[in-house]
Amino acid sequence: MQPEERKMLEHTLKLSSENNLMLRKMKRAQTWSTIIKFLYWGMIFGGAALAWYYLQPVYVEVLNAYRGVSESVSGLQETGQGFKEQLGGVLEQIGN
Repeated sequence: MQPEERKMLEHTLKLSSENNLMLRKMKRAQTWSTIIKFLYWGMIFGGAALAWYYLQPVYVEVLNAYRGVSESVSGLQETGQGFKEQLGGVLEQIGN
């Protein structure tokens, strides 16, 4: 092997070693990035699930209160309709 060929071969070996180190660093960075993304989304969905778990009883109570108010308003409307009908009957009797 001639000295020039040997020099080129050593240079190629050095470049491939540097390339291998860079590729290992890139692979490590990609692995950490994947782990961090998994933890990030896990915290988001896990936090939402935990919030629902702890806030569900409050939500149910508010929903039941809303239904109670809605039923009360419906009862008032029915009472108002009945009162209107009775008042209309009384006015007819007075008018005759």
